[in-house]
Amino acid sequence: MFPHDASDVYANCGPNSMCTISNPQICSCMIGYQPKSRAEWDSLVWTSGCVSKNPFNCSRGEGFKRLKELLLRAYANLDATGGAKGSLLWFGDLIDVRKLIEYANQDLFIRVSASDLDSANSKWKVWVAVAISSAIVMLLVLLYICIFWKRKKKCSRPGSCGLRRK
Repeated sequence: MFPHDASDVYANCGPNSMCTISNPQICSCMIGYQPKSRAEWDSLVWTSGCVSKNPFNCSRGEGFKRLKELLLRAYANLDATGGAKGSLLWFGDLIDVRKLIEYANQDLFIRVSASDLDSANSKWKVWVAVAISSAIVMLLVLLYICIFWKRKKKCSRPGSCGLRRK
């Protein structure tokens, strides 16, 4: 059987990378990974694949990132189609992961370091910071209004604002 496109060639993009036919540079590293050999990738030879940017050491903040609409051609037997649910644990390098243009019902959760977990964690932190800052500003404005109102009420009586009449 002959390959239909470059993604059909075994290990064309190397380990820990994805093949996306719709991109001019068909191979790309998964999030949290970088090309093993930048020189090879610059000359469009991707077989060396990608390596982790940061070593995993079970530190606080590490987690999983979801990659959607993939065709996983791992050499294991798992049928999770037709509404069936299932999961497969994979240890070591991933080879022959293909990003599809149209919908595919396979998602891949890859372990990434804390620095690679961006959107969900950082957006939540920004919203918390904005909410706390807004609450502090509103309390300060309310405090200022209360003090101003109390002074005005106190000064409405003659001789109560520090000015004495003779």
